Amino acid sequence: MSAYRYILLRILERMAVLFIVVVINFVIFQVLPTLAKINVAALYLPKSTLGFNNYQYTQELQNLNRIFGLDQPLWVRFVKYVVAMYTFNFGVDYTATPVIQEIKQHFWPTFVVVVPSLIISTIMAINWGMYSAARKGKASDHISSLTFQFTYNIPSFWVAVVIWVIFAGILKWFPLSLSSALLTKGGNAIHGFEYYTRFLWASVLPILTLSLLSFGARALLMRNNSVEILDSDFVLHAKIRGLRDKLIIRRHVLRNAVLPVVTRVGIDVAFLLSGVVFIEYAFNFNGLGSMLVTAAESYDIPLLEGDFFVISFMAVMVFLAMDLIYPLIDPRVRYE
Repeated sequence: MSAYRYILLRILERMAVLFIVVVINFVIFQVLPTLAKINVAALYLPKSTLGFNNYQYTQELQNLNRIFGLDQPLWVRFVKYVVAMYTFNFGVDYTATPVIQEIKQHFWPTFVVVVPSLIISTIMAINWGMYSAARKGKASDHISSLTFQFTYNIPSFWVAVVIWVIFAGILKWFPLSLSSALLTKGGNAIHGFEYYTRFLWASVLPILTLSLLSFGARALLMRNNSVEILDSDFVLHAKIRGLRDKLIIRRHVLRNAVLPVVTRVGIDVAFLLSGVVFIEYAFNFNGLGSMLVTAAESYDIPLLEGDFFVISFMAVMVFLAMDLIYPLIDPRVRYE
């Protein structure tokens, strides 16, 4: 199979996955309320508080149904929904603010947290996993393995809250929230170079917390792969030839053991994007994750739909990147 055909096939596969995500979102937000005979628009028209009579309430409800297309047949809504998702035309939320505008405002905080966390956690996993494998059976190996499993299974939201209370609340080493970090004591907005330094300082705790909670699975994978390779025949042959242990680990073990870890990175991105919801909410960090929680609390369906799609799109694009990169880093894999 040629490289061009391989790339085209992988792109089509990932687009199919993205289409399934769109279908699932449509079923959750559009089909299920319709089958349950729930008018979503009624959630945003509290009749008892607006002072409407029955006629006014009915007119406002019909107007809202028309604005958001809720009065159209499901198949028409589905076609428009698919086109809207793939063109990033999410419409407006229930405050009349364009959804794409709100997503753009909250995208960079999430990007600043997820990307460094992915890099840091991967570096931690490779080095610590290799360290543990090189000391197989010793106390440091057992402690490391328990640490990997502990960080992988511990509840992320609980850890985030504990870290926030200690380092931001009690010790006051970090700001309580991103919003407070970007304001002066007088409540004025900060601009220029100081804005970026405060932004980065406020992101330190979320980055470190997410890195700590996400490296365990890859570290354990790296450790187990390295142990298996260290027991292989070609490593034994290299030792017989008189090669130093450090050279064997760097030249033979690391290059082979790291490949499954790279594959795992793509999978862990999905966990990072789901974990960032709890991390951002715990640290009051206004990214896509915290916006998702806010939209759910306020029943803002258009904002939820757009946010879900963007987060899913980011995960699918990472999977596609891993599909395209893996044949380049592993010469045993061909475009097939």
